[in-house]
Amino acid sequence: MTDALRQEVETFAGMFKRDIPDVEVDLESAMRGGTAIAFRAQDVGLDIPVCLKVIVPISTMVDGFTQRMQAEARAMARLRHENIVTVLRTGLLDSRYVWILMDWMPGGDLHQLIVREGPQSTRRSIELIIGILRGLQRVHEGGKIHRDMKPANVLLDEKGTPKIADFGLVRDSSGPALTRVGVLMGSGVFIPPEQSDKRTDIDRRADLFSVGIILYCLGTGDANPRCRHGFEDDVNREGHPVKEAADTLGPLAAVIRRATQAERDDRYQSAAEMIAALEAVQHELPEEPVEEAPVAEVPPPPVVPEPVAIHAPASADGADGDDFLDDEGPEPVAGRPDRPRWPLAAAALVALVALIALGAVVWPTSQATPDPPAPAASVAPQDIEVEQPVGMVAAVQEETVETDEEVEEAVAELVEEPPVTEPKPPKAKVKAK
Repeated sequence: MTDALRQEVETFAGMFKRDIPDVEVDLESAMRGGTAIAFRAQDVGLDIPVCLKVIVPISTMVDGFTQRMQAEARAMARLRHENIVTVLRTGLLDSRYVWILMDWMPGGDLHQLIVREGPQSTRRSIELIIGILRGLQRVHEGGKIHRDMKPANVLLDEKGTPKIADFGLVRDSSGPALTRVGVLMGSGVFIPPEQSDKRTDIDRRADLFSVGIILYCLGTGDANPRCRHGFEDDVNREGHPVKEAADTLGPLAAVIRRATQAERDDRYQSAAEMIAALEAVQHELPEEPVEEAPVAEVPPPPVVPEPVAIHAPASADGADGDDFLDDEGPEPVAGRPDRPRWPLAAAALVALVALIALGAVVWPTSQATPDPPAPAASVAPQDIEVEQPVGMVAAVQEETVETDEEVEEAVAELVEEPPVTEPKPPKAKVKAK
């Protein structure tokens, strides 16, 4: 903030508290532009951020400027449109300075956008300019002319929608001018030739000229265009920025040339006509590639570790811990019917006893006297061939057989057939008399 601006701000500080008590003004946010000083503020009653603009009259203003500006501010408050900054209310400070309370635009202005991002795409440039033209169309339909269209006077809301602001130089197209004759008003290269010639018969085509230069700024990224001969010169003259940037601007160059013609009769005659030209260019643009969402890679299935056998600790009596966990015994072999095993165990036991008995018979006979005892009647030992395992013979030898008669009786009991029970004759039935 410059020293001169700080002095002006300090002058207004007391007026704000006295004349606008329900608005809290951030004095450090002051910005000077043309004939106005803008502040960021907070509307206490509405509890919303707002922009407070104070119009500071200068010596070139006509008599009654303050009253006329206040009337124009009220008229602009009635121009409700999505592409026009909403005027909430207006009033006077110290009966001399017109103040206007407007919506706060968090997106900044187009000038800041171009400085920050550089050239905009053709599609985005067209979208922004069409929005500006629709706002101007509403202004022109209300019989007003902006007269100061430039990137810094187009604000952006939180969605990036362009909104026309700063109506400090607006005038009624059928009414008297608010500046003295011979005074140039406007912003440098953005004003058309007729406005730079200080003519008073300015109409809506002056605003369209300025919009053409704004389109040039968006397409080239030049936020502060300069020209060797000035934009009021013939656009086809060598050195004119629009002519030199034709390759960069592409299809926008033809629209800019038409909008910035020196003769206003050669320009677009209305905002609607310029919108139609831009929509035609927009229709011919190639479709923007749609970025496909990246396909998420499916992770491989988790590796399930092999089950680990858990062995219970051995018990105190020395038994294996696995017997503690599994009392069901071994699982049956696949494909083999599960049948009881006790008959096999019984048969094996009987066979073992028979082998022991036969071994006891064969071993004593091999040591007997030349006169062998007569064989048992029911068993013929000579007809039985038994292959005796070494271990089995040793086990049998350890046993003591007292007599041959006891052995014969034991063998007879093993091979003894069950007695045959003869059927009893049926009992005769006695009939009762």
